[in-house]
Amino acid sequence: MKTKMTINLTPSFSRLLLHVVFALFCVAWVYPFLWMISASSKTSLEIFQKGLNLIPDSVTIEAYQRAWTKGGFSTYFSNSVITTSMSIVIVVVRCALAGYVLAMYDFKGKKLILSILIATFLIPTGTTIIPIVELSQKNGFAQYSSWPDPSYVRRRTGNFNPFVQKLL
Repeated sequence: MKTKMTINLTPSFSRLLLHVVFALFCVAWVYPFLWMISASSKTSLEIFQKGLNLIPDSVTIEAYQRAWTKGGFSTYFSNSVITTSMSIVIVVVRCALAGYVLAMYDFKGKKLILSILIATFLIPTGTTIIPIVELSQKNGFAQYSSWPDPSYVRRRTGNFNPFVQKLL
């Protein structure tokens, strides 16, 4: 004779318990982000004195001003806008042309091309960043002062970084 051990929870109590657990997970997930936003509008002294308090005594944009001027964020931002705009235009034009041809015409090798195209969706984006930067520099698209050097990116992201090597 098998005995089944069951916990008799009413649907309302189990549902309440589930909601409480999910709420705790949400708070634990969102709170660090909210604290980061809050800390960016506090003075350095207030960050260390008030601890994990979310509401600043006085809101300041000093950190943003310092990042924009001294940190060179304006250069990074303009490079990002230029690079993103160029990438979007190139991708939209190429994809529209390729999509039109693949949708409207039947030709030998169409299934192979579609298979290769779909297979490229399985390649993680991070593995393509360095080749894209190298191609951009080689073709003259990366003439901006703060564009990352691929050898620097390699050193910082894996091949020569001992911390990352230990994680692998």
